[in-house]
Order: sequence, then structure tokens, then C-alpha cells
Amino acid sequence: MSTLTTELMARRNNRPTQFELKGKPIEPCPFCGCKDIHLAQDDWMHWCGCSDCGVEGPVRDSRLHAIGIWNRRRAA
Repeated sequence: MSTLTTELMARRNNRPTQFELKGKPIEPCPFCGCKDIHLAQDDWMHWCGCSDCGVEGPVRDSRLHAIGIWNRRRAA
């Protein structure tokens, strides 16, 4: 299995928890409408991403902040 495949599988398995969502659903992707949203991180940065079209971000310093920003995001 390639490194990229391993990374993508790890990201898809990193879903927001009910605690992080505070009982609200995570918003679907503003670009393609996919509801398969994952969380990613790199050292101190966190962001949400779409598992279908691949759009990611914006980057924030905590998981909770990244989820909040994703839920307020609109298509450009």
C-alpha cells in the first residue's frame, strides 16, 4: 500500500466526535455537497476536508475551531 493511500485512509477514519460537534451535524462540503467529512492535522494545525472532491481547510490551531470554521464556510 502506498504512503498516499495510507494517509487518505487515516484521514477518512478521523471523523469529528459528537462532543466536538456539540450535538449538531457537520455541514456537508460547500462545493460538492458530500457528507463524508474528515479531520486532518499536521503538528499544530487542524482542518476539515471532503473525502469526495478533496477540498480542505481553512487551517486552525484546534480541532474544535477547525470544525466551527468548516460549518460556517460557504462556496466561493
